[in-house]
Amino acid sequence: MQADPEKVRKLIEKNYKTPNDLKIPHFDSETASLEIVVHPSDLICATEVVATAVEQGMVKNITVIGDIKSRNGPVSMFFRRKTNVREKALLHALQKDKYIPLVSLKLSGVLKAALTKEQLVTLELVGLRHLTPESLSLLAQGLEENKSLTALCFNDSILGDKGLQRLVPVIRDHKGLTRLQLCRTSITDASGRDLMEMLHTQVMP
Repeated sequence: MQADPEKVRKLIEKNYKTPNDLKIPHFDSETASLEIVVHPSDLICATEVVATAVEQGMVKNITVIGDIKSRNGPVSMFFRRKTNVREKALLHALQKDKYIPLVSLKLSGVLKAALTKEQLVTLELVGLRHLTPESLSLLAQGLEENKSLTALCFNDSILGDKGLQRLVPVIRDHKGLTRLQLCRTSITDASGRDLMEMLHTQVMP
């Protein structure tokens, strides 16, 4: 039995209310840090965890790491308890590649909200393969309004030249950013040179 695509889209787009007694996995309250290692097909679960932490205004450092070896851990269980999703067809559909870009877009919207609220100091999105230009545009909008962020990392995530183009103008104008990591992000040498020239211009007196 296959899930209705419209039901899947609504499930992705819905904002969920978290029960007060539901502990957020991988959240360190002492450092206000959230670090999630998640299988790409479970990104919707990670997005809901991030959304909860942002909604409660309790996180300053967010790390999301895509790892194909991580499946059905506490992050996935958090999502299922939070949403009361029991339909196996829906859960299976959420793991299909065609829906992951939609989830990526939702994650970027959540992170945009965190950036706009001036909550974040560190943002690391590592090994995420489905960051579309549209989702990066949302991140760029958040960065444009942000002054609190000091570290930004996209290592091993696929940005490409188009994705980088969405980020460069706001990175250039962000005065507080002191650490930027873009290793293995599928950008060409030409884009890399343009980025280096921009950063060199920034540090020149």
